[in-house]
Amino acid sequence: MRAIIERFLSAETLSNPQRIHSVVEGMTPYLDVDEALNAESVAGYAVGMRDVREATFTCSPCLAVSTRPPPEARR
Repeated sequence: MRAIIERFLSAETLSNPQRIHSVVEGMTPYLDVDEALNAESVAGYAVGMRDVREATFTCSPCLAVSTRPPPEARR
């Protein structure tokens, strides 16, 4: 992830709007996001992050969602 971020935030990428658009368009099919989020808004976020030098990622546990009632409710 760090290498991807570094490449994306490089001067070579962020100084070229067409490259930003291409990167975002390439990632978009693999993301599940709010319908209002589009390539243009993500590109804008990328330009806004051009001075970011360090990022920290965190994960939180996620349980599978079930449509079945809990066992005690099925009795």
